[in-house]
Amino acid sequence: MTTNVDRAPDLGFQTRSERLDKLFEETAISLTNLVVDTHTILRKETKKIELTGASTNELLHTWLAEVTFWLDYEHFLPGEFVVEIFHDESGELRLTATVCGERIDDKRHVLRNRIKTVLVKDEELIECEDGAWMANVLVISYT
Repeated sequence: MTTNVDRAPDLGFQTRSERLDKLFEETAISLTNLVVDTHTILRKETKKIELTGASTNELLHTWLAEVTFWLDYEHFLPGEFVVEIFHDESGELRLTATVCGERIDDKRHVLRNRIKTVLVKDEELIECEDGAWMANVLVISYT
């Protein structure tokens, strides 16, 4: 579940999911949706990604930075995410993901925003009492 948050001039959203891996998928789709209508993205190309982090906050920040890199520098629009998160042998959190999408097509894609940076503070990724996860994400865009 995603809720957009209006923090003018910046953008933000809140996601909540029963599982951490699904939360990461939701935050990535929500971030992409700030840039382009995700319903217009075709699944033409597949990327595989592996990331590590010392904490869930660090891993989420690294993950969203990676998605921002695809959007801004590779002109790749991710439209579908399948994420798996687990602890590796050293105890570090590891994320593996399969991402499907396509390159920006100026004839079909209307870009809404250009992302400058994404902020996820320690207190903004929370494991709720019911076991669900919630993330508050602030996005600073170019004006």
